[in-house]
Amino acid sequence: MTYQANVPIEKLAFKSSQDNSRIARWTPIQDDFEILVEQGKEVVRRKDDTSFDKVSFELTPTYVNLPKDYAPFSPFSDGGMLFHSGRFFACASSCPADLNSWEMTLISIDADFIVVDGQNFMGRTSWIDRDDGQKIYLGSATPQENMDIFALIDSKLPPVLLKALERQIPEMMTFFASRLAKLEFKPTLFASYSETSNGSFGHQGGTLPNQVFMHWYGKQAISTINEYQVSWFFAHEIAHIFQREAKNIAAIEQQWIHEGGSEYMSYELLYKLGGNYRIYAEEKFKTSTSLCWKRTKTRNFGALIADQNYDLLYSCGLVFWHIIANDVNTLKVESNVFDIWAAFNSEVMKGEPSDFTTFLKVIEPIVSKETFNTLRNIQKFRAADFVHLGGRAS
Repeated sequence: MTYQANVPIEKLAFKSSQDNSRIARWTPIQDDFEILVEQGKEVVRRKDDTSFDKVSFELTPTYVNLPKDYAPFSPFSDGGMLFHSGRFFACASSCPADLNSWEMTLISIDADFIVVDGQNFMGRTSWIDRDDGQKIYLGSATPQENMDIFALIDSKLPPVLLKALERQIPEMMTFFASRLAKLEFKPTLFASYSETSNGSFGHQGGTLPNQVFMHWYGKQAISTINEYQVSWFFAHEIAHIFQREAKNIAAIEQQWIHEGGSEYMSYELLYKLGGNYRIYAEEKFKTSTSLCWKRTKTRNFGALIADQNYDLLYSCGLVFWHIIANDVNTLKVESNVFDIWAAFNSEVMKGEPSDFTTFLKVIEPIVSKETFNTLRNIQKFRAADFVHLGGRAS
C-alpha cells in the first residue's frame, strides 16, 4: 500500500483508528518511517520528523473481527480477497470533517477480476471513494447474477448454504420490496470463507451502500451450519439494504433501532415462510428475549452497551421492536413495523437526522403513552420492564 502526496507533508493521519492494529499489522517498507498513536488516532511520521511525499507499507491481509466496524480483509478460500476501502482513508496532518473523498488505484499483477462500485474491471482501476468506503473484490471467482442480485460466493462454503441463498434470494427480495419499496439498484452480495490456524471460528456480516457481505472463518463455523441460520443471517443483512438511509445511525447506543429492526424484520420473514423456518424464528426470538432479560436483570441496557456488550443491540433490539409491534396490534393502529420504518426513512430523506429523536417523533402517535415513555428512556431499560410491556421473561 503506497500513499503519494502532491506536496511534502509532516505526517499522514488515518481517518479511522478503530483498534490501533495498523501498528502491528502494517510494516513500513522504509525503516525510517513509523506508525504512532497521537490523540487517539494512528499517524505515520518519519523517525527524524522530516517531511515526506511518499510512504509504502506491506500489510497482513487476514481476517480480523472488529466489533461494530468493518473487517479490513475478508479472504476467499481460493486466494481472492474482499477488502474495505475505508480502512485506507488518510489525510495530510489530520482528516477535517468536510473532507470526504479519496483517490484510490488498485493494481493486480495477475490481471485479476476487480469489482468496484458494482462495476467489473481487469487488472487495474482507479476511482474516487467517499463516505464510509465500500467493499472491493479482487480475485478469480466467477460472479453469479440474476434479476435480483449480483453475487460472488466462495466455492468452499457448504452446499446447504449455497442452495439456501440461491433458493431464497428471490423470495427475500420480493418480501422486503413489497413492504419497504423496491430497490432502485441491484445490490452486490459477497459471501466468503477463510480457515484459521488458531482454532478461532465465527461469522460476521454487514452492509455498505448497495452491498451485502458475509464472512465465515474457521472450519467449525461452517461444519454445523444449517439453512435456517443462513436464512436469518442473510435476511438480517438484506433488510439493512431495504432500510435505506435511515439505517445510518452513528451513535452506538442508538443502533438497536436498525439492528433490532433488522432482527424483527428477519423474524417476520422466516415466520411467513412457515414450517421449520417458523420454528427457527420462534426459537431465535425466545433465545434473544431470554438473553436480554437475563443481562438486564442487574444492569440497565445503556450501561451494558457502554461496556461494549454490542450483542444486546440485536437481542434487546429485537425485543424492543416486538414491544412496538405488539403495541400497534393491540391499539389496532393501521400500521406495522415496516410502515414505521418507511415513515422513519421518509423523515430522514426530508433532511431529518437518522437518530433516536427522529425515531421517537415517528412512533409517538402510533404507540401507547406507556410504551412511548419506556422507549424514550430505553437506555434505562431493565428486565422488570418486560412484564408490563408484554415481553416474555423466560
